[in-house]
Amino acid sequence: MSLNCYNAVAHPDASWHCCSCGVPHFTSSFFESFQLNNSLPTDEDSHNLSLSDTFGPSTDPPTTSSPVKHPPASRPNDVLRILILNFCSILAKKELFWNALDVCNPDVILGCETWLNPSVTSSEIIPPGWGELYRKDRKDGRGGVVVGVKKCLISRQIDLDTDTELVAAEIISSSGNPLIVASLYRPPLNGQQGTDYANNLTESISQLCAKYPKCPVWIGGDANLPDIDWSADSIVSNNYNQSINSNFLKCCHDNGLEQIIDFPTRHDNLLDILLTNRPSLVGRTDPVPGVSDHEGVLVAH
Repeated sequence: MSLNCYNAVAHPDASWHCCSCGVPHFTSSFFESFQLNNSLPTDEDSHNLSLSDTFGPSTDPPTTSSPVKHPPASRPNDVLRILILNFCSILAKKELFWNALDVCNPDVILGCETWLNPSVTSSEIIPPGWGELYRKDRKDGRGGVVVGVKKCLISRQIDLDTDTELVAAEIISSSGNPLIVASLYRPPLNGQQGTDYANNLTESISQLCAKYPKCPVWIGGDANLPDIDWSADSIVSNNYNQSINSNFLKCCHDNGLEQIIDFPTRHDNLLDILLTNRPSLVGRTDPVPGVSDHEGVLVAH
C-alpha cells in the first residue's frame, strides 16, 4: 500500500471496505455494547481460542482507523460467534455437540431438530455452567428448536405466540437496543399443509421483526428451501409449492432481511440459512463439521 493510500484510510472519518471479505470498516462499539456478566467466566477463561484456530488466518477488518494488521488476540472482544446446527437428536449427538462447543467456541447456538421433549432438562444437554438454553420442543419429539446463549452474555427469552418451530431470545446491550437471535425449522411439508405452515412461520418472523424494529436480528436454522437461489432471490426449482418459496422471499423483502449463507449445507443443497437485517456486520460465514448429515455453520460478527 502506498503512503498516500495509507494516510487516506488512516483518517478517523474515512470509510473503506476490506478487499478480502468486503466488510465495511466499523468501530467495535456495536460488539462492545453487549453486557457481560462479570461475575461469570469469560471466553478467555474457558477456551482461549483465536479466530485463526477455526477459520485460518483472519481477514476481518481491524477495528481501529488504521489499516495495519495486528496479530490476532486470543479472543477479540469485538467478535461474536454464532454456531448453526441441525442435530437430528441432540441427546444422541451429545459428545459431538460438546466437541463442537470446544472447537468453535460459539457465543450463540441456533439449533433445530433437537428431538427433545419437556421431560429432558437442559442440564442433560449442555456442559455445566455453559449458559442458557431457550427451547421449543415438539410434542411428538421429532422436531424442536433451541437458542443457546453463553453465560457471559445477559439474555432472556422472547415470548412468541406461534405454533410453528421458532424460538427467540434477546441479548442485552448497554446501548439500549438488544441483539435478537432466533432459531427456526420448517419441516419438509408440501401441498396445502406446507403452504399453511410456511404462512404461519413467515408471519411469526414478521411479528418478531416488527416488535424490534431498531434491533439487529439474526434468524437461523433449517428452512428446507432448496428451490431458492438466495444470491438472486429467485426460485429455480420446484421441489416445493411455489407459494412456499415465494412467501419466504416476500417475508425477507418486507422485513429487510438478507440470507447470507452461500454454500451447500446438506449434500448439494443450501438448507440451513441465516437471515439478518444487518448484513454489513457479518465478518464471515464458514462451514464446520456438523453433528448430523448437515454441515454446521459458524458465523463471526
